[in-house]
Formats: sequence, C-alpha cells, structure tokens
Amino acid sequence: MSFRIRILSDLHIGHKSSLLKEAGAIKPLAEDVDLLILNGDTVESKYADSEARRKQELPSFRDVDEEIRSWGIKTLYLTGNHDPDIGGHHYLQIAGSEILITHGDGIFENIAPWSRNAKALKETVQMLLANRRVQDFQSYLQAIKDAETEAHRKSPEYDPTVWGKFNMFVKQAWPPNHIFGILKCWKQTPRKAADMVKRFNVKPEFLIIGHTHKPGIWNVSGTWIINTGSFFIWPGAYCVDITPEGIVCQKISKLGRSLELAGEIRRFPLSESTIEDCAKLASGNSQSNTEKPRPLEQQITPSR
Repeated sequence: MSFRIRILSDLHIGHKSSLLKEAGAIKPLAEDVDLLILNGDTVESKYADSEARRKQELPSFRDVDEEIRSWGIKTLYLTGNHDPDIGGHHYLQIAGSEILITHGDGIFENIAPWSRNAKALKETVQMLLANRRVQDFQSYLQAIKDAETEAHRKSPEYDPTVWGKFNMFVKQAWPPNHIFGILKCWKQTPRKAADMVKRFNVKPEFLIIGHTHKPGIWNVSGTWIINTGSFFIWPGAYCVDITPEGIVCQKISKLGRSLELAGEIRRFPLSESTIEDCAKLASGNSQSNTEKPRPLEQQITPSR
C-alpha cells in the first residue's frame, strides 16, 4: 500500500503579502501526491468585487483549479474566511472523527480578532447565529461563512489583499497593543480550536487547521492541534502528509523563487484501520466527509 495525502492552507494566491502570485508556485509541493487538500484561504475570492480589484483582477478560483488539475492531481478544496464562497465543503472527517480538517475560522466569535473588520464580523456572526438553528458542525460553519460574506457586503471598501508586506507589517504592529492582541490570539488558538469541535461532540485525535497563520503543534486534552501556518513571509508554513507511515509534519521554505520541504518536524503513527480509510480517500473510493457526505466526484476535483 502506497499513498500520500498532502494538506496545505492559507496560500492566499494573489494577496500582495503572499509568496504565491499564481497557483503554479506550489507545483513543487504537489509532486508524488495522490490527493492535495487545500484547507481554506486558497484564493481571495471574497474580495474579487472590491474597488481596488476593478483595475487589477485577482486570480479566480476557476483559474487556480484549472492550473492544479492540469498537473493530474486529485484536489479537495475546503473553504476559508477569504474564500467562503468556493463551495459548501467546510471540513473533512477521516476514519470517523480520528482526523478532522477544517480551516479554523469558526474558532473565534469574531472570526479574525486581528482584523480591522473584527467588530463588524462579530456583530454579523451574532446576528446570524441568533436567527438560525445550528444543530451540527456543518450548519455552524455555514453560518460563519455566510457572516464573512455578509460583513464584506456591508464594507466592500475593506480589502486587505492590497496590502503589501510593508503595509501588512505596519497595520499589524500599530497601534502597539494590536500586536499583543495577535500574540494573544495565537496563544488561545489551540484551546479554542479544541473547544470549537467539542461543542458538537467531536473529539478527534488530530485536528488540522490554518487561519491564524501561526504554524505549530500542540496537545490539548488528548487532541493534537496542528496548524499549518500560511504562505505569507512570516511566521511560516507547514505541510501535513498522511501516508501509510502515519502523519508527518514538515516545514516549508522558500529558496529563491522555489518552495521546498525543509525538514520533518513531527511524526505520528496511525492505526491500521485509519490508514485503510486514508488510502481509500486518496484513491477516490471513500465517503469520508461531513455528517452529510456528498458523492466523491462532488467533493474532489479529479485528475485528468
């Protein structure tokens, strides 16, 4: 048995602060991969209609998907807070709930506490949750996605994708208390991530997220929280591989214009039954997904 599922997140293709200006930049990270899972914020689709984008269009989800499909790789896209509108696939469960993969924008009540738009996000989340019957993780995450879209509709002038690396640094570092707020979020993320899924009676052994851009690995009450970071220049990115040898976390670095794997950080064994489920998912013969699985051809963009 041989397979490789690779999980990346927060590519932010087209964002001025991202290392990735087009999808082809991640091709070196897709070699020898049977299934590529892009765990949210792959593209900046939410901001495609902003004022700044009337003169310079962002790479579209369709363009990115067509490029990746041309490599002959099955791809599964999960939504994030920057691309909540690319589909209804907000999380993935494998082997029951042993492995749960989701972007992480449902962790905080205001979605992105570090955002200049955090107040509007919180108000919109509260309004939607108050008027909906949230019964499960999927319906909760759908409310979060709708809140992200609605908050942008109310403030279309807010567009962080136009901030370059210097402007991004300035906006994060000023006023001085803002950077402390970001550090606080990073500290709170592992516990809040575990609490998020616990609310819906889910206790995975591995919870794989992104969103906060802070890569790391933590154990919270028996659940391993793995954050894959982002493709911004700082603080860095991880990739997570699922293979017959288990879960392998590796650092990603940029050498010149190329991205490459820069060494193993941590390895976790998996049970034989979990490996079998992962092999089925990698081959396209699995229904592992949310509580209401859709046909696999709707979940995964097939290779050509």
